[in-house]
Amino acid sequence: MDAVDGNTQTLLKDFGKFFKEHPDCSEIHSGPFTLWFNLKHKSLSAEQKELYRKRLKQIDKDVDPTVEAGLLQRLIDATTANKVATMLESWQEGEVDMTEALRSIHEHHQQQLTRKVKPPEVLDDISELLAEDKNNIGLHWRMTALACAMRAMQEGDFLVFAARPDAGKTTGLASELTFMAPQVDKLYPDEHRSIIWLNNEGPGRRIKRRLYQAALGLKVSELYELDQQGTLKEAYAKAVGRSDIIRVFDIHDFWSHEVEDIIASIPSALVVFDMIDNIKFGGEIANGGQRTDQALEAMYQWARNMAVKYGTRAVATSQVSAAGEGLPYPDMSMLKDSKTGKQGAADAIVILGKSNAAELQNTRFIGIPKNKLHIEGGPKDPQREVVFDAERARVRDPS
Repeated sequence: MDAVDGNTQTLLKDFGKFFKEHPDCSEIHSGPFTLWFNLKHKSLSAEQKELYRKRLKQIDKDVDPTVEAGLLQRLIDATTANKVATMLESWQEGEVDMTEALRSIHEHHQQQLTRKVKPPEVLDDISELLAEDKNNIGLHWRMTALACAMRAMQEGDFLVFAARPDAGKTTGLASELTFMAPQVDKLYPDEHRSIIWLNNEGPGRRIKRRLYQAALGLKVSELYELDQQGTLKEAYAKAVGRSDIIRVFDIHDFWSHEVEDIIASIPSALVVFDMIDNIKFGGEIANGGQRTDQALEAMYQWARNMAVKYGTRAVATSQVSAAGEGLPYPDMSMLKDSKTGKQGAADAIVILGKSNAAELQNTRFIGIPKNKLHIEGGPKDPQREVVFDAERARVRDPS
């Protein structure tokens, strides 16, 4: 809209309003629209009304398809040029990261060009979609506490996995991912997809150790013995499918565009964002550096879009706020720094609760306060106790 003059902007906005008021109308003709327009803008002078009348007379003429395509291209180009000019002003004021802003503008430009050529209609066959649900196709869960309530994760799914600090988020994820890993090559034969773990919390090497423990169900001392025998790496590869199927990246201090570069460069079945809250964002998402609920929602929506854009699944870790300390089943309003933002972007929220009772230190509690991945016939929120085996990095069902 910024690429055209004020009078044209007024007409374009009113075209939209006209169609909303007359939903059965499929096209606009100058006669009836001019009457509607003049009644809507009673304060216009006779000179202004005549100016609009002359412009509106042109809408009855069909435009040659070649000319139409050229005009649309020009409008898209002009809009992009205005966005670049506005971005440069913000950059000079130190308000945006140029690389991130240029990438965003370029992506929007390409999207507009693509939509001009090919409408983004969903053409999936209903029979295939129903078979996918019936056969529960996707990446399956290790814990029955999850599998009884949620279907297998499918492309585009976005899940938040939360817990209080030091309650077992990394162990819980490692336990589930090492169960999913052998499923990847079966689901995507000959595609060499991986599970990507994007870490910006602690050192990535801790995650790697946890993955070996979880995959083999062994203590660190037992891993050491296998390593001394020269069989550890082979045993791990056999357990998860292949040695590079789970790849851990340290992304401390990374911008969102740098994170996307990793996702774009590696075919993946699932991406873990550990944690989105610590990724740097530019432009409008940064919200002036303030971590508002709206900014967090935009960040988590960005992660969801990454899953859809790259045909993968996404799991984001989050902390539970102090309000959930010692509670077996914290509710989703207790996600750190967010009452509704993170919650609105997620398909499902899994919370690993922990009691402060001494006799329950090896017990965790699985709650799913939001569940759009609900499996038919199962509970939406199972609220079940599970065994937390920290020494073997496994979270499992009670025997």
